[in-house]
Amino acid sequence: MTGTLTAGAGTSRPGGARGWVGLALLLLVGAVLLTVADLGRAGSTEPLHPQNPTEDGARAVARVLADHGVDVEVVGSDRALRRTDLDAGTTLVVTGTGELGTSTYATVRDALDRAGTTVLVTPPDRLLDELDVTARSGSPIGGSLEAECDLPLLEDLTVDAVGTPYAVGGETGDAACFRTGPGAELPGLVATTGDTLLVGAAGLLTNDTVDEPDNAAVALRVLGQHPRVVWYHATADDLAAGDERADATELSTVLPRWLGPGLLLVAVAVLLALLWQGRRFGPLVVEPLPVTVRADETEASRGRLYRAARDRRHAAAALRADARSAWRERLHLPPTASVDDLVDHLAARAGAPDRRTLHALLADGPVADDRALLRLAVDLAALTDPHPGTGPGKDRP
Repeated sequence: MTGTLTAGAGTSRPGGARGWVGLALLLLVGAVLLTVADLGRAGSTEPLHPQNPTEDGARAVARVLADHGVDVEVVGSDRALRRTDLDAGTTLVVTGTGELGTSTYATVRDALDRAGTTVLVTPPDRLLDELDVTARSGSPIGGSLEAECDLPLLEDLTVDAVGTPYAVGGETGDAACFRTGPGAELPGLVATTGDTLLVGAAGLLTNDTVDEPDNAAVALRVLGQHPRVVWYHATADDLAAGDERADATELSTVLPRWLGPGLLLVAVAVLLALLWQGRRFGPLVVEPLPVTVRADETEASRGRLYRAARDRRHAAAALRADARSAWRERLHLPPTASVDDLVDHLAARAGAPDRRTLHALLADGPVADDRALLRLAVDLAALTDPHPGTGPGKDRP
């Protein structure tokens, strides 16, 4: 009986392990399916794309248009836009306008001519020139702005947005709405010229700010003028090799996005390195010089320099200064004693030269050549000789 129970327990374990493995595989497959479904719902991550559910996407506006009976057709390429039927009952919406280029201008121009109304979102001036749209962008504006324009489509609306305004050419029917002032010539965040509308504030369409006061109303009125909307989101995939983008003149599109944060990080690192290397703990420490030069070596070095330079004047001055210092010390005179005082004391000594000779010897006697310099050295040495009765020009006994 015991053996039977043991065998039964042993045969049940593999089945239990297979069950746990199957459950884990089922969970893994479910997670993969959920991920794929979520990616399918997300659709795109491009800013202002009608299938992008993130903050900078425009899926909310596209869905609200569809809920109001507007047929929204998303076109994802230049080739697809050329094949799409457009008529007077169609609103053509073009986002990602900065990604348009030389090879796609013609397609958009042709689509603009075929559609009933065209809405260009934040178009660069180069694109306006290529499409022959008489409008120009201005300096960025923002805040709470009233429509204040002769456009019934936007009457009595107020938006809270920031963007690039556009000034139109002033033809009949042209209007610039949501301006910073009452002047009709001022650029506005929404401008119309002919059958083309320019929207300079992306926040009027994005998911995160479309719920601001009247922002959604502006988006729905501008995009929902006809029962059908063809939404073309331009991307760099449509550009041919060597194409120049419509916003190529803007520095922000040329430089990589990581450059700004990278430079900031480098600046912080340099600042921290300076603080680290420039720190000081405690007071400064005074250290003695590593080499002590003896006085006789300094004197000999100066002598060699004077000789090499043939600077007899400095050499004579050095000899006389040394002799004066020695005699002041021997005669117990202060170091500040003048040459005249020293000459007076020396002249009073027995066997010393006369006063004029001593003054020329110790102060300002001329040294014309090397022979005169040598004679001066001999006379000064004789003057400092402690033996009495010797002096300049006299022979020692």
